[in-house]
Amino acid sequence: MIISDYDMFMRVFLALFFTGVAGFYTIRIVTLKPKIRRLYLGRIGSSHWLGHMTFRFFRLAIWWTCVARVFYPSIDKLLLTCSYLINPFINITGALLMILGFVLALRGHFELGQHWRSGIDEDQPMSLVTTKLYGKSRNPMYIGVLMGQLGFFLALPSVFTFICLIVGITAILNQVRLEEQHFRKNFPEAYAEYQRRVPRWFFKLNRA
Repeated sequence: MIISDYDMFMRVFLALFFTGVAGFYTIRIVTLKPKIRRLYLGRIGSSHWLGHMTFRFFRLAIWWTCVARVFYPSIDKLLLTCSYLINPFINITGALLMILGFVLALRGHFELGQHWRSGIDEDQPMSLVTTKLYGKSRNPMYIGVLMGQLGFFLALPSVFTFICLIVGITAILNQVRLEEQHFRKNFPEAYAEYQRRVPRWFFKLNRA
């Protein structure tokens, strides 16, 4: 299978991007105060657990697939790529969305600081962060993840990436629902006020 320089560039970009994302979060979990638990998958069989496991499975599938595509281009046949959407404008737009989404997710991640957790600790309340980006949107980090997921579909239009997009959206919406339940239970008054003041998704442009 003969591939162009542009095609190889996109393959290498996707492989490096997802390798970088995986490396970042691995290092972050290891270096953030080891005595503090960071990963919470929920009870086996629960909605929390199912959402996390599904999201993690597809994240690994995406990473391994993108790395494998560099060395085995014929894998694209299995992904059922949409040839009519393979063009530089669409694909580069997708790549830029991936980068912007990751930058937004990173900023949201770092603004949580030591309060960041992956999942919900049902035994102890999560801290309610309502400043900076979280004073403009209640879910800036998840917005970044969704941007990246949409960007991935545009960067590599295929049935596989479309399925990943749907799964990603479903998993994020489920996680947001569970987190909101958690906050309403543990911070009823503070979270009710936060909901009135800050939108769930879109950023507020004013400073009120």
